[in-house]
Amino acid sequence: MQSDVFERFGAKVEFGQHAPGLFMVIAERHDPVALISAYDGTVVMRLTSRTSVIARLSLTNALALQKEPGIRSVGGVNMDLNRYKAFLSSLGVKEIPDLGG
Repeated sequence: MQSDVFERFGAKVEFGQHAPGLFMVIAERHDPVALISAYDGTVVMRLTSRTSVIARLSLTNALALQKEPGIRSVGGVNMDLNRYKAFLSSLGVKEIPDLGG
């Protein structure tokens, strides 16, 4: 059921269950890769600590992962992939990670 507010402004809101998105996953103490894999996710980038990664997950699985003991936070990430790739290239990075999109 679509909200009246959405209709008034011509907005279309969809919660896609099939298309994965990017999420920052922060664990309390341990590497979250095993849990991300258990939820059919893929790590696409490691951040500065061993407990923080950017992962590709479906929304449903990201919400479920957030409830796991040992997971501090799971939050959506929005990136301009072209600008990010240009930035990495300017730094001389040879192998640019595939973040999708």
